[in-house]
Order: sequence, then C-alpha cells, then structure tokens
Amino acid sequence: LIKSPYWKKLSEVNRHRNTIWSFYRNDPWNVLDFVAFTLWIVGFITRFIVRDHAFEVSKICMSIDLCLWYMRCLHVFLASERLGPKLLMIFHTMKDLMSFLFFILIFLSAYAITTYSLITTSSFVIWTNSTYFTTVQNGGNLTNIEILRNIIEWGTWKIFGSTSLTTSDSVEMKYTAKNDAYGFVTLILTIAFLVVAYVLLLNNLIASFNFTIQRVHGESHRTWCYHFYVVLKEYEEKDMFVPPLNLFLWPISYYMRKRLHDSTKKRNNTFIAHDNYDIKHIRKQQQRIAEQYWKEKQISKDGSIHQRPYVCRQCKCRGTEADYIESTFL
Repeated sequence: LIKSPYWKKLSEVNRHRNTIWSFYRNDPWNVLDFVAFTLWIVGFITRFIVRDHAFEVSKICMSIDLCLWYMRCLHVFLASERLGPKLLMIFHTMKDLMSFLFFILIFLSAYAITTYSLITTSSFVIWTNSTYFTTVQNGGNLTNIEILRNIIEWGTWKIFGSTSLTTSDSVEMKYTAKNDAYGFVTLILTIAFLVVAYVLLLNNLIASFNFTIQRVHGESHRTWCYHFYVVLKEYEEKDMFVPPLNLFLWPISYYMRKRLHDSTKKRNNTFIAHDNYDIKHIRKQQQRIAEQYWKEKQISKDGSIHQRPYVCRQCKCRGTEADYIESTFL
C-alpha cells in the first residue's frame, strides 16, 4: 500500500497542504493579504450587478478592503529600529484584548438585553387599568436589525463609562429608565455592570497590557534583528512593479535567468533562495547584519565602537528553537 500510486499521490497532496498551512501560520501578514484580495474580488464582481443589495455588498467590501490595505502598510515599519518594537507591542496587546473580549461579550449581552427589554416595556405594553392592557404590534415598527443595533449601542457605551439611562439620540425611538419598577431595576443592573466591566475587566486588561509591553520591550532589540532580516529578504525577492503589472516582467525575467544559467553558474546570493526559512541561517545572517549596522552607527556617532558592546552581546539570537521564532512573528 505504501508503494502504490494512490498512496504516493495522497502523500503529495498532504505535503502541499501542510506547506500552504505553514505559509499562513508562520506569517499572519499573508492572512491579511488573503482576506484583502478576497474582499476586493467580491466587491469587484458585485459592482457589476445592477441591484441595490449587490451595490451595498460591493461598497462595504471595498471600504473594508481599503482599510486592510492601509493596515498592510504597517509591515514596512517592522524594519525600523524605533517603530518596529512599538508595532510588535500593538499586535501583542491585541492578542490580550481578544482573550478579554469573551468575558466582555458575556457581561455585555447579559446587561444590554436585560435592561433594554425593561426600559422599552412601558412603550410596548400599555395598561389601561390593573386588568386590561394593549400592546404595540411589531415592537413599535422596528426591524430586527434596528433592535439589534439599539441593544448593542445601549450596552457598548456603558463599557466606556457612560452612566446615562437614556438611549442615544441616533436611534429612531428614544427610551429612558423611568421612575418605576423597570427603571429601578435598570439602575441597579447598570451600577453592577459598570463595576464589573469598567472597573474590574478594564483594569485587569490594562494590567495585562503593561505586562505584555514590558515583556516585548525586553526582547525588542533581539526581535527587531530578526524582523529586520525578514523584511529585507521579502523586498529583495519582490518584483519592482506591483500586480498585475509584474506579469509583463515574468517573460523577461525568465529569459534572463535562462540565459544566465546557460552561460554561467547561478550566482550565490546573500539571501536564501528557498521559500522555507532556515532558522539557523536566518539567525546568523541577521546577527551579522545587525552587528554591521551597530558598528557603522557607532563609528558615525563618535568614531569609536568600544563605548557600547557589540550586537552579538546585546541582541545575539540565542538558540534555534522554532517555538521562539513563531512567538516573535506577529
């Protein structure tokens, strides 16, 4: 079974699948590119469909896609000694924020749905006396999307310290916590939610941010050495024209490579010519680049390189463990 053609084909498919997975796992910037290209394709196709809903989808996809491409420009700042560590701090704190979002969403859903149903009861259920009542049909002519938006807006502003018991002016129908049983319970729940969300959760999140920033700051210089090399390697291998203009360069580059291969042996490059990064080689190359960078910087500053230890002592990339490499990726 192992030597059968079917088994060989299955192994080949599995190998390519692992390669694609590692391509996105090792560099989350590739995930951002994939999402941005997908949104652009969806927005471009739906733009030619003459329907109002298709136009809405196209407009939303194009707007989000523009936002993602602006964020993609942040990749350039990883090569900066001053801005690169700051960018790493932002992305690592975003990971801490994602873990706290689960707790915030649970408390937000519990508070917003409960209190919003209480403050809107007086408008939807009207009692003529103690035994007879009338109801406003269809929730006061509000759609499900409008109700969901009102609930989210009602609870979200409380997270940031808003103590108003009246809905926002942007909603079509304003509701407020009146001086009745519904309003009293809403007041008690609002106080409890502010204590939990605004005092406990946010303070714990800020403390987690401080710990993450200190940890990243302690490894900032060594991490910058690695990302500096990766960014240089990526832009060394890229074409001079952006897609789809780089399609015109492929025949020319193929002809030149073939001619160069026939005449002489392939020139040894400083950078690796393979897609998979060799961790040891990356560490050694980046240490050499960083050492040369600091030597030139010290020479240009005061003409001496002995006032500060070499980079091999400061940001020497210790070890070749793959887990540390993955942890330094965004």
